[in-house]
Amino acid sequence: MIEEIGEVAGWYKKHYGYGRDKFSIMVGLKEEFGDLLYYIVKFADLKNVDLEIPLFDKVSRVGIMEFLSDMALDIALLTWAPDEELSSSLNDVFEELCILIHSEGWTLNEIMESNIAKLRLRHGESYKESHLEDRDKVAEHNIING
Repeated sequence: MIEEIGEVAGWYKKHYGYGRDKFSIMVGLKEEFGDLLYYIVKFADLKNVDLEIPLFDKVSRVGIMEFLSDMALDIALLTWAPDEELSSSLNDVFEELCILIHSEGWTLNEIMESNIAKLRLRHGESYKESHLEDRDKVAEHNIING
């Protein structure tokens, strides 16, 4: 999950730090949101944690990198969270991701559906390491872009 939040931050850096137009980063950002969402859900399932859909609030554009930094720290701390705090900590990370997704104008369902479609295109019905090397990035991009 740490790698994925770093990739999300990288897309924001391209826009806010290097001046790339927002449209040019949206597909990459949407894909990374989907990957991060996938890992959060898988981790919650592994730890038998029920995720709660949060109420949404917008993230200030000025504070996006600070928000991502806090989220990365929250993800890192999941490793050491005592069992009795894990559910709350994981739901905090999930809520932060949902806020980011919502602030970019997407729904959780849109992110999940595009990520599932991308993974089905890449792997079919079963995961194989070789699928990562032989993937059709253009087709994946088109699926994410809708």
